Amino acid sequence: MRALRRAATRKDVASLAGVSPAVVSYVLNDGPRPVAGPTRERVLAAVQELNYRPDGLARSLRLGSARTIGVVVPDAVNPFFAELTNAIETAASARGYGVLVSTTANDPDRELAVVQNLVERRIDGLIFMSSEKRHGLEDLLGLDIPVVALDRLTGEAPVSTVQTRNELGALTGTNHLLWHGHLRIAFLGGPDPTVTRARRAGWREALRRAGADAEVETVAPFTFEGGWAATRELFAGGARGVTGMLVCSDVQAIGALKALDELGLRVPDDIALISFDGTTISQYTKPALTSIVQPISAFGEQAVAIIVDSPGTVQHVLLDGVLEVRLSCGCGSPHAGRDRAHNRTTPAR
Repeated sequence: MRALRRAATRKDVASLAGVSPAVVSYVLNDGPRPVAGPTRERVLAAVQELNYRPDGLARSLRLGSARTIGVVVPDAVNPFFAELTNAIETAASARGYGVLVSTTANDPDRELAVVQNLVERRIDGLIFMSSEKRHGLEDLLGLDIPVVALDRLTGEAPVSTVQTRNELGALTGTNHLLWHGHLRIAFLGGPDPTVTRARRAGWREALRRAGADAEVETVAPFTFEGGWAATRELFAGGARGVTGMLVCSDVQAIGALKALDELGLRVPDDIALISFDGTTISQYTKPALTSIVQPISAFGEQAVAIIVDSPGTVQHVLLDGVLEVRLSCGCGSPHAGRDRAHNRTTPAR
């Protein structure tokens, strides 16, 4: 077995370049003392030859910054959180920042411990996606770092927020189902009060404008199993003539697809379905999910920008989702909506 090579030290660089360790430090930190051009070149050449990597922790202690952003997500299974974390990492890397990611398993107590652990690591800011059970922000307000909450909190929150226009997205999705002729549209929400409340409001408003009743709704965890169980329960008794569903997340919708298949209901012929998120996996279901696509890349870019560029301010950023039409709503199907054509409405303007 090949022996591991000892990592080069600052003294090794100094010896190879023929300078003192202090001069190596001046070159790598751009000061505090100037270094002559030829000497600087020798030091940099030695750094490259020895593949020297400065001690990042020591440097962060000197500069008062670790150039690291902490990210807290409820779980790593939901594709939305996975893609959002990747977007944050991409945006942070472009600015020379690293990312430390922790998951909470939707446990508020674990969430608090995770936040405290990240703060102790001298992170420069915290991007926070709260658990479904969190009710307050008290433990975040005393942090001496910028905090950005994503996707879960209202625009009146005392920390910076970045979120989608949830009510408008739900209004758009419900209008699309109405355009297909569905007047009995069920709503499958999540346990988080702020997101679900806004999406429910958009669903209700669209049905109110169409003169339809907003009577059939249920809630479930943001999981595959949650969507599956809630849909089976909803349709086990016939669901009172429901022919369309607006579902609050892709993972719930994928669970719903499985449940509907098990119940012998075809999507979109019997039940048309639209979800929220628009994660990559939604393209590969059968049928592919029509979704209100959340601007995941913009989420990451905006959150990182607030921490890096405006750490002392509280900002509330609202982003627009986009309806991505695939097959689960009935578009492209020769059968879906055929018997309901006389009920069709025009899309909202």
